[in-house]
Amino acid sequence: EEFLKETQFLEFDDDGNIWQGTSGGLHYHKRDELPENASNNIINGLFFPLEDFGKGVEMNYLSSYKDKTGDIWFGSYTHGLIKYDEKYKPEVKSAPTPILRSFRVNGVEQDMKGEQLLTLEHSQNNLTLMLGALFFENPQRVFYKYRLQGLDESWRTHYGTSQINYTNLEPGEYQLEVQVKSIQSDWGEPVSLASFNIQKPYWQTAWFYALITLSFLGLIYLSIRMMMIYYQKNKLGKMVDERTAELQLALDEKEVLIKEIHHRVKNNMAVVSGLLELQGYKIKDEEAKSALENSKLRIQTMSSIHEKLYQNEALVNIDFKGFAEDLIERISATLQGGDQEIKLHLDVRSGSLNVNTAIPCGLILNELISNCYEHAFDGLTEGNIWVNFRPYVGNRYLMEVKDDGVGISEEVIVKKRTSLGVTLIHSLTSQIKGDIEILNDEGTTVIIKIPRDQ
Repeated sequence: EEFLKETQFLEFDDDGNIWQGTSGGLHYHKRDELPENASNNIINGLFFPLEDFGKGVEMNYLSSYKDKTGDIWFGSYTHGLIKYDEKYKPEVKSAPTPILRSFRVNGVEQDMKGEQLLTLEHSQNNLTLMLGALFFENPQRVFYKYRLQGLDESWRTHYGTSQINYTNLEPGEYQLEVQVKSIQSDWGEPVSLASFNIQKPYWQTAWFYALITLSFLGLIYLSIRMMMIYYQKNKLGKMVDERTAELQLALDEKEVLIKEIHHRVKNNMAVVSGLLELQGYKIKDEEAKSALENSKLRIQTMSSIHEKLYQNEALVNIDFKGFAEDLIERISATLQGGDQEIKLHLDVRSGSLNVNTAIPCGLILNELISNCYEHAFDGLTEGNIWVNFRPYVGNRYLMEVKDDGVGISEEVIVKKRTSLGVTLIHSLTSQIKGDIEILNDEGTTVIIKIPRDQ
């Protein structure tokens, strides 16, 4: 189809082989290879273009002649008279060897490295291949058949160009097979020139499908698990609410009971205090009367703590600030003499004490303030009392009572047990595991360090 442009003559040699002159060169057909019935067959022969370019030398019409020696003469349009020597017998030559001159992926040259399988990403699916053949006699007159296994079902034929293009190839394994035929040969055996594998995108891989499946199953499992947890949580929540309600009821009853106990204790102590006060009216001895008054103040101190507890929302702890200020005001109102002007200086800060610490601290403060009024200012018309209570280092509180009176006897400081008040102060300090320090410097200073968690 490419070279049999127009037949100009037919000439038989002595062996019955046919020489066919055309407008594009000479064609030679061996007698043995001619089909008996060529009406439905393609006759393949050997082609002699007689020039290295173009379609071939154009033969003149009916310009062939066989002489007596068997040589055949041909008349051509551009090359004059051409003689064929009958001693030369045209033979089919071996097919050229195909080669791969270039392999481009998305426009980028690739190194095939022999027969190694080339692995490409799923986006590297546009290929340009340049074929070649080892045929130096007429390199421009070469036919190519190629087939990309994995895509092409049949062979494709190329002539005049050696470039092959494939675009948008699907993921998979491919192998390029090529056959070559020259103008004087049959088709050669298929040769594999390139093998490559275009990988699937990750969303089409087995591990991704497995991951999606596992994720889906995991979501189902989590959904079921969450439903079970939600159901169990609701069930547990109902049980907790029911139990909480029961405990709250019991706690409310207990709070009422504890408040009632504190209230009754406070009332009973008030009765005792009242009895002591009535008893004091009948006693003429001043020393006995003072002892009753001190006892009454101690009882009132304990009663005041119980009063604070049943009035407070927390039935175990009290804020010592409010209690101490009320206690000091009551002691001052009771013991302040008419002929003396005693000034109080309070620096009492908030601090939470439980009942086991608050009662001893209240009794200690009662003894210290009472001693100041009764003994610190003998023979004096005026004086000052300083009371401090604040948080201290080491998870403790510091309580300090100071006066600028006549001071305390060194004998009392050394012996520690010379009076009921001092004995009571030391005993109560030891009870709450505190530390006490008594100083005699321009008056008396008593410093007590109280553990917070006692």
